[in-house]
Amino acid sequence: MNRHVPALLLATTVAVALSACSGEAAPAATTGTVETSATVRTPAPLPEPSATAMSTQDAGAHYLDLVAPSNALGAPFRAAADAKDTARVRDLSRETAAAYRALADGLQAARWPPEAQGAVDRLVADLAVQVITFTDAAEAETDEQMWAELDARPAGSGAAQELRTILGLGNVPTD
Repeated sequence: MNRHVPALLLATTVAVALSACSGEAAPAATTGTVETSATVRTPAPLPEPSATAMSTQDAGAHYLDLVAPSNALGAPFRAAADAKDTARVRDLSRETAAAYRALADGLQAARWPPEAQGAVDRLVADLAVQVITFTDAAEAETDEQMWAELDARPAGSGAAQELRTILGLGNVPTD
């Protein structure tokens, strides 16, 4: 499978979504035919944003609800990775990619307080990279390729911690 096709689709989806958040017009669509032998995953449509911005307190509670599923995967993933349980790491990579995609969708669907929107946008961009990384790891043809994908995973921008601070949630909890 060509790894760059899903990455390009996800990057395009994030770029269009982020341009919608910024109030700028999205790039005009072009038509044409592109041949590819890759399997293409079509992202689920994003929910429409709510009409009014949440209060900071409501936004904090909403953020915690959104991150709970992906946070719940952290400890099992680390335990499987530490045990070098490749089958479990592969399964958890797939689950983590799906959880991060759902988190990004939820972040984009909400109307955040204005002071939080920049951190939300950066977090969505961070998640887009993580979705690609974990998907590629889950779909790697060999265990060595899976570990290489995970080892090459880039660090985030710090947007999650910034957003937590803006929303009055304090530091990211650790196990």
